[in-house]
Amino acid sequence: TAGAPAFHLTAINSTIWVADNTDPAPTTLPDAFFDSLDLRLSNSFLVFNHPATIRAACIDLDGNSELNDRWSTAGQLKIIATDSSHIGLTGNNWKKATFHIH
Repeated sequence: TAGAPAFHLTAINSTIWVADNTDPAPTTLPDAFFDSLDLRLSNSFLVFNHPATIRAACIDLDGNSELNDRWSTAGQLKIIATDSSHIGLTGNNWKKATFHIH
């Protein structure tokens, strides 16, 4: 969507929510559009909530970080992680993701 925001963020010891929380009623919140996300996480928790629609994202997780996808919609996902990072993606986003484990 034209005019959708792009974010470049480094988070340490943080919780990052992309779009508003949808619990307990996932249909009550408006869609939130993001052009691109470039996120670097250290000892942090990242949540892609249901209203989030993301054109492209590059997510870099250290071994103490976690990504939890709560039925967001993503175009392209590049995930850079260690073998001890935690990644939870829904099926559609899993198919669109590329992984680089180091």
